[in-house]
Amino acid sequence: MAQRKYPAEAFSAGQRQPAPGGYPPPPSAFPGNVAGFPSPVAAPSGFPSALGAPSGPAPISNVFAPVAAPLSSSPFPPPSSGPSSFPASPAFQPPPPSGSAFPSASNFPPVSGGFGQPPAPATVTPPVRTATFAPVSVPDLGDLNLDTPSPSSSSSFSPSALAPPSLSSAPPSASASAPVAARPMAPPPPTLEQLSNPQPAPSLSGPPPPSSFGPGPSSVASPVLSHNPAPSAFSSPYPMPSGAPVASYGAPIQGQGFGQQPPAPQIGSTPGRPFGTAAPGAAPGYQPNLSLPPNEAAQPPDAFLDVTLGRIPRSTELLEGSGMPLAVVVRPMHPSGVAQPVTHVLNSKVASHQIPVINPPSSQGIIRCRRCRSYINPFVSFTEAGRRWKCNLCYLLNDVPPDYYSVLSTDGLRHDHHQRLELNHGLVEFVAPADYIMRPPQAPIYVFVIDVSYTAQSTGMVKAAVEGIRSAIDHLAQNPRTLIAFLTVSDSVHFYNLRSSLAKPQMLVVPEVETMFSPLPHDLLVNLKSSRHLVDDLLSNIFPSLFFPDALNPAQDARSASETKSAFGPAIITAYEMAKNGGNVLLFHSDLPSLGSGALKPRAVNVAVQDKDTQFLLPVDEVYKNLALEANKRYVCFHQFFFSPKFLDVATLAELSHITGGHSFYYDVRSEAVQAPEQLQKDVKDLLTREQGFEAVIRIRCSSGISLTDFHGNFFVRNRDLLCTSTVDSQQAFTAQMKIEDPKEMVSPKNQASDGVHYVSIQVALLYTTFSGERRIRVITKALPVTQLLQDVFQHARIAPLIATLSKLAIKRALESSIPKARDALRDACIHALAKHQEAFVRSHDLRVPDSLQQLPLLVLALLKHSALRPDSETNVDLRVHALHFLRTLDGPSLVRLLSPSLFSLATLASHEGLPSSPEGPIVLPQALPLGSEHLDRQGVYLLDTGFELSILVGGAANPQLLQVLFDSSKGYPVLARCEHEYSHRVNNIVEFLSAQKEVAVPVVVYPEGQPGFYKKLQLFVLDRSKYLPSYNEFIRDVQRLVLEKCGKK
Repeated sequence: MAQRKYPAEAFSAGQRQPAPGGYPPPPSAFPGNVAGFPSPVAAPSGFPSALGAPSGPAPISNVFAPVAAPLSSSPFPPPSSGPSSFPASPAFQPPPPSGSAFPSASNFPPVSGGFGQPPAPATVTPPVRTATFAPVSVPDLGDLNLDTPSPSSSSSFSPSALAPPSLSSAPPSASASAPVAARPMAPPPPTLEQLSNPQPAPSLSGPPPPSSFGPGPSSVASPVLSHNPAPSAFSSPYPMPSGAPVASYGAPIQGQGFGQQPPAPQIGSTPGRPFGTAAPGAAPGYQPNLSLPPNEAAQPPDAFLDVTLGRIPRSTELLEGSGMPLAVVVRPMHPSGVAQPVTHVLNSKVASHQIPVINPPSSQGIIRCRRCRSYINPFVSFTEAGRRWKCNLCYLLNDVPPDYYSVLSTDGLRHDHHQRLELNHGLVEFVAPADYIMRPPQAPIYVFVIDVSYTAQSTGMVKAAVEGIRSAIDHLAQNPRTLIAFLTVSDSVHFYNLRSSLAKPQMLVVPEVETMFSPLPHDLLVNLKSSRHLVDDLLSNIFPSLFFPDALNPAQDARSASETKSAFGPAIITAYEMAKNGGNVLLFHSDLPSLGSGALKPRAVNVAVQDKDTQFLLPVDEVYKNLALEANKRYVCFHQFFFSPKFLDVATLAELSHITGGHSFYYDVRSEAVQAPEQLQKDVKDLLTREQGFEAVIRIRCSSGISLTDFHGNFFVRNRDLLCTSTVDSQQAFTAQMKIEDPKEMVSPKNQASDGVHYVSIQVALLYTTFSGERRIRVITKALPVTQLLQDVFQHARIAPLIATLSKLAIKRALESSIPKARDALRDACIHALAKHQEAFVRSHDLRVPDSLQQLPLLVLALLKHSALRPDSETNVDLRVHALHFLRTLDGPSLVRLLSPSLFSLATLASHEGLPSSPEGPIVLPQALPLGSEHLDRQGVYLLDTGFELSILVGGAANPQLLQVLFDSSKGYPVLARCEHEYSHRVNNIVEFLSAQKEVAVPVVVYPEGQPGFYKKLQLFVLDRSKYLPSYNEFIRDVQRLVLEKCGKK
């Protein structure tokens, strides 16, 4: 369909604007009026009247202005009359419906800060590009003393200011740098005029990029590597499955052209030829004195480790000339990888989802650099006929152990290279030898602390928490060593004796919360397998009869609820004492702790000034922070669920999760009272069943010349590069900022490869205990080329880790200074990066954006409109604080999906949409719509996919027959249901297909127009103007003006 043209003068503030580039054009029809059903009927229960004006707060902008287009086929007829009924003529452009409750953007006051004053009538519409993410690698942990951690502060490093440096200094010229091989110049970025026509955006939820696990093809067919791994001093109670052995990495290699492995020659001898000379027939370009270029097939997947700059600048001046931070985003337990033994190592072929597990022989141990303690990896080089290997981080030459020796082939690779998993994969796991284990691996411990006050019962929190635990109890019982305990809290603390010899659980009440004690110190934490019948009885019978909403006393009124006192503080301290050997403590909050140790007083929060005053964002007391520091030393992790319409002081309690590496969940009961319990139940089950590692520490190492400066995430920094997170799981990500400390050390003959390029490496090592009780070391190593060309730096910038890093710097600024300063710093960071590119490569007065940064302005604006940073007085303080902590834990891909969700129309499906593309193929999705309200219709039904929730937005004039087919309202609120109608099957196919692609269980929530949650979802429409922030076109014009002013090109 031809694009609509808009005159330049139409882009003034308050007028309708076209969608920016990167979003696909709207589909051919959004009428919701279809033939096939007779006259309309009344809307189902739970929905507003099909023709009535919506109730509730006013929307963000001119929402649901109808768009006329050719009618598409759909089995549902339109209502015969109403504000959204109009002829479906392709040439007809109806005006907005009279009496609509959706004001136009012009009704809002102009935006301050220059956004409401549009400059030149030009817009830049960067095409949205699918971001891929590269994992990083660095650390090692064999030298850790896990029992005596050194005390340190979690803020060991003072981060650099988020505000960008001055733009006055010009970037260094290429001629000033050391000579390197000439590289072809990339075509210039598009101009504003060339970007005026939007291009369809590739789906962020499409098929994953090709895996980078597999090694290159092998020309030598070698037999399977035999192995007999020696048992560890603390062996796992779960032996490896028969027929799936782990790869032993010190066994002799047979069938290599010689009868048996020769003994390693003495260091200094030169068998065959002098060192430094190529063998006859050696591959052209192979130089024994230089390292081999990294094999791209050995690079780890970007989902595990990604870097903001895919080419490392050669100098500090070149890095500053890019205007972008150098940082690495690590998600070591990404769910796309499954660590499992490899049944064979022939040519080291491993599936893309498989992380190879290597069990080194006890006589040899794990091969590591003797100086920097890095692990052997695919990017080391072997020299002196294979007798020594050069570390790719500190460049030290290390001796090869005799059992690990192999001769070199003519191409510089070991003769057994393709049989060594650790030399072919940048992502591997080692089974930790006995010298890496300071104590026997601890059994998994789970302590549940549930608030059972009137508020918790009446809102459904207790029922949802118990149902979530019960749905995950089978998974926890898979390990026969799992230990479990329960506490419930009101104005006293209730303990439960679940000793296996009992016939029924015993409830023990301790009302003396000021001097808290454990009534049965040795019988409260029990083995789940032996006490399973008592646990089932407690969850299925006792808790429902005591604490579910049906058990409430009808005489207890709202006055008694407001006078509720909570002893949650003493209960938290007692739960820590029960799990002090290391484990998980799950806290379900519904009332502010007000009795005993850790009691908090309600703070008089002035929502009108919370945007400028940071005291509401910081802890009011150090008691929970000190408890978290002690818990971190003992590997105790706190996960928290905040579920209440009242103030809970999340800023103070969130320190428990932040320092111990746990998760925090917040449920806005005020606006989502119906959906919140269902979401809580799913979150509890997902947290307990996802892949987890216990007693976890992470170390990050970089090549010489690069150093780490700051860290972001939920953990505790024990020393310069060691992060302690009591529990690590598949949803945790960490960000580390880096700086170029010594350019001469980073670019030296020591790290120059035979292709003339210098390479730097990053290695991440995660030492953890698996759920089954085995100690593992996951090693992720990535090699990146060094460049002296500024154009290379811009061309290989990676938008996902870049926006993740900028968001964490903005959060740090908000907590240290104020939210308005964080917003200014985030906007300035975007302007600074674009100005550096404009200053270096563009001589005209048009703003040109490099391809790699096309999405940057859009994502920055979306981040400014997020509940963590947006300048409104309507967001409650607890929700804002939770949003700040939540953004701090996200990796790049998850943040991009959250800031730029996908929008689909469900009322106008084409004949092939919602059906498989082939008998075994994926479901065909509708075309994605731009995130602007001008592309919505009040007759429509829309699906919004944020990556964490599937939201169905129902317009107030939606067809009643369509609503009856899609939703079940028997519970008093609409729920997506599957019925016998063909259209219902297609819509459910789409929802189930999107749900299956998610890393966690996501809820499907229906928001009819008129509900508060409906209008909150509209705040995610980044193209629209909000009450305090501009539309995307206004924002990009303001960015253009400021960039040109900085470059002196007004």
